[in-house]
Amino acid sequence: MRRRNLSIRVILIAFVVLTLAAIQGGSRSAEPEENGAVKSLKISLFPYVPDQKLITKAIEERWKKLHPDIELQFVDGKKFDSYKQDPPDDLDVFEFDSIMLDYYVRSNLISPIALAEVKDAEDYLTFAWKGCMVDGRLYAIPRLACTYVLIYRQGDDAIEKVVGLRDLYAVLGKGSEVKVPEKNMGLLIDLTGGTDCACLYLDAVSDTTGRYSLHPKLPPATDLDNEGLNDIRLLARMAGKTQATLSEPENGPPQRPAWFGDGRGRAFVGYSERLYFIPKSAHDKLRVRALPMDDENKVNLFFVDMLAINSSLRGDRRRLALELINVCTAKDTMLECLTPQDDDKPSQYLLPVRASVFQDVTLLKKAPLYKDLGAIIDAKTSPRAFRIGPEVRDWLNANKSLIRGRLFE
Repeated sequence: MRRRNLSIRVILIAFVVLTLAAIQGGSRSAEPEENGAVKSLKISLFPYVPDQKLITKAIEERWKKLHPDIELQFVDGKKFDSYKQDPPDDLDVFEFDSIMLDYYVRSNLISPIALAEVKDAEDYLTFAWKGCMVDGRLYAIPRLACTYVLIYRQGDDAIEKVVGLRDLYAVLGKGSEVKVPEKNMGLLIDLTGGTDCACLYLDAVSDTTGRYSLHPKLPPATDLDNEGLNDIRLLARMAGKTQATLSEPENGPPQRPAWFGDGRGRAFVGYSERLYFIPKSAHDKLRVRALPMDDENKVNLFFVDMLAINSSLRGDRRRLALELINVCTAKDTMLECLTPQDDDKPSQYLLPVRASVFQDVTLLKKAPLYKDLGAIIDAKTSPRAFRIGPEVRDWLNANKSLIRGRLFE
């Protein structure tokens, strides 16, 4: 991965003046801390990761070394869902998907962050850094990226040479209507999530038009772009409705990665962290590449998981909350979260947004598929942060289930 260039330094400098005055802004007031000292901080991390315990442990250990008298209280996804809920005033730090950023900013739920408050800012990948900005102001600090990838087996030259989605269909063909695919046949993909299907549709539209937008068109499900809709229908056809609509277990690991590790399916489409659930013994036979959503991957979209501070915070509590974000996003914290801890388990294969993490020699040695993932997110591919606009919640609530239903019309 390449480090940030001069243009990003200009961006960093440009928003400093814009944010300094705004840092003290915000319409909500916080309750005064008892005896004037901060005793604890509440933080909610993005919940959809393979090993959240490892992540919280890495963060907590580092925080205790800095502030042994300030307790961290981790709020899980059952108590706070950043897609559906606004943060309560007592939630100091929370992490959310970049598609929600414009909503949170417009709703005055998070406050701007100054450059001086961000550690090692130039180490962040350009697209992730810019993806945290609204109108030239930084409102969050990126920690991870996420995108659908195409996982296949080493030596499968036909999939290796695929350029567009129709090329992939020519290789895989129509999936059989079975729960579990046959050996080396068909496509494994989970199309049960409404938000996932809606975002796949928007991704497909951006690839058909070749245009990236922070505020893409959000039509009702009855009036979708035909080309974009047909692209995700093609994905569904390659999988077959029976398998694509099969829900994963609520408690326990997902089934599709295990099936693929056992030789089922010829290709597997999912987020990169699904690699964690494929048996490590199969990893040396795997390859990973970008998933094209039309004739080619014209707009390389990534969800960016970013941490922000509650706009109710002031004084020491705000300062400590920002310090906590910097601990969460630090290079050494990220490396501990992503580097395999023992010989039996693979990396979580979450996508870091610091160039230095992708370049780490030990990580690449212990988790070699990061080489493929690094190529997907490299600046040469023009990665972009997935943004939807402030209407995101209303549009998803009204349309996500209907869009999912239209995949199999």
